[in-house]
Amino acid sequence: MRRDDDWQKNEAESFSIKKIRQYFARCTPLSAQDVDGLRPREHIAWTFNDGDEMFHDLIRTQFILPYVKGDFYEGHLSEAAGGKFFALEKPNDSVRPVIIGSTWRRAPASLSVAEVNSDVANFLMSTYDNFLQFACQKDGATRCAQITQLIASNREAHDVDNPLVVMQLDIINAFCSVRRQAQFDVLAERASTSYDNGNVRDGDMIPCAPSLRKY
Repeated sequence: MRRDDDWQKNEAESFSIKKIRQYFARCTPLSAQDVDGLRPREHIAWTFNDGDEMFHDLIRTQFILPYVKGDFYEGHLSEAAGGKFFALEKPNDSVRPVIIGSTWRRAPASLSVAEVNSDVANFLMSTYDNFLQFACQKDGATRCAQITQLIASNREAHDVDNPLVVMQLDIINAFCSVRRQAQFDVLAERASTSYDNGNVRDGDMIPCAPSLRKY
């Protein structure tokens, strides 16, 4: 599949130097350093401003595309898949594991998500009648405050019997408890265990968005 015309087009468009430049330029200023001590906006984004197309293409082919296509020299696999792992002690006497990965892995992961985002959304909305789509952002507190101010500015129009309600969901740690095997089962299009209180059983076929099969 990686050699067909559709993939070549996706690779050229979704993982172009322009898209890579935009990713690093839009990263949060003064974000945490990665495992190599790099900050995406301060240390990497500026390297795309010198007009050196050959250097930019090397960044694309040697740092970004290998993570997209899984094309690594075998002797370097442990380094490419690794990170700095340590534990933080929490107030309730529990331990929270933290791993710091590479910004070179985060960039292609973000670009890959952007490439399949529309197709996956259309697939889910057309396949499952009860699928609910929602949006969120990192600075949820600020956005919640903005919405609250807009509602409060038109308080006279509020209906006591049918009030307008602002609901904020804290999903910042939601993915810490995601079952990874379920994701692999979706990509394989076959359940390896029981899901959904037995409604999906071991061996059942699971629909998968076609665009995800590329990864």
